[in-house]
Amino acid sequence: MKTSRLARTLLHILSVLAVLAAWVVLDWHPTIRELGRLRSERGDVERKLKDYTFTVSSFVFPDKAENELFRHGAGALDREMPQMEDDETWSSSLFAWLRRQAGKDEIAGLRFLFSAWPGKNIGSGLEWMQGEVDAGWLTSQLPEIRNRLREAISGRFPWENLFFNPAIPMPKSLAVRPLAIVLTAPLPALLNFVNHISWGKFRLEIVYLVLEPGPVLYRAWLICRSSYLFSKPSAWGVKVEPGADNDILLIDPDSPLLWQSLDPHSVWRKDQHELVADSGWNRE
Repeated sequence: MKTSRLARTLLHILSVLAVLAAWVVLDWHPTIRELGRLRSERGDVERKLKDYTFTVSSFVFPDKAENELFRHGAGALDREMPQMEDDETWSSSLFAWLRRQAGKDEIAGLRFLFSAWPGKNIGSGLEWMQGEVDAGWLTSQLPEIRNRLREAISGRFPWENLFFNPAIPMPKSLAVRPLAIVLTAPLPALLNFVNHISWGKFRLEIVYLVLEPGPVLYRAWLICRSSYLFSKPSAWGVKVEPGADNDILLIDPDSPLLWQSLDPHSVWRKDQHELVADSGWNRE
């Protein structure tokens, strides 16, 4: 009898504890989970505040030297860009410089290919040739050269945010023109010419390069982009699309570089370096 009563008492106690445990789980668990989430968010906010505090403490307002650089930099782009009267002046001046450079680098064969007007095939434009270029190989490469020439000026101008920044007024308009250069030469001379191609005042930008060994000489073709300022009307003038946002920074707006003081010695152009003379180019 006593055993039965004790069992009923224990069962009653266990039932009550089970109900309490279920109530605790159902009622307190969401609250505990919410408290954990809030604690985690508080930790994230504290870490962000610590990072922001460090960033703000390291911010340096522009000093006199920086302000002087900004004043001189406003017209630096205009001074550095080649300034041409028109498209014909560009072609004659650029080709004259490339011919002289090809002679210095002892290029065996050199050919310039470009369109006289935007959208036209290179065969309908002007061409210039010096020495011998593998005609069969060039014919096989022409379709790809045409495609790459079109790609070089298709779509939005890649440096639009730099050239059309309201903070950098430009007295003249900008033109961008693609050019294909086909050449044959021994490998050292060919690589030297490619290395020198952006050294001139025309600031040629190489956007595509194909290099292949030939029976005797190496063969290559390059797609370059030339940017220049012009005073007379140009068929290659760059136009800003209506409504385009031209104030976008060229670097990440959250970059810590924006918080650092500008080093006056880091903005000057680096020296141009020749390729290493003895690099085993002629070895099989």
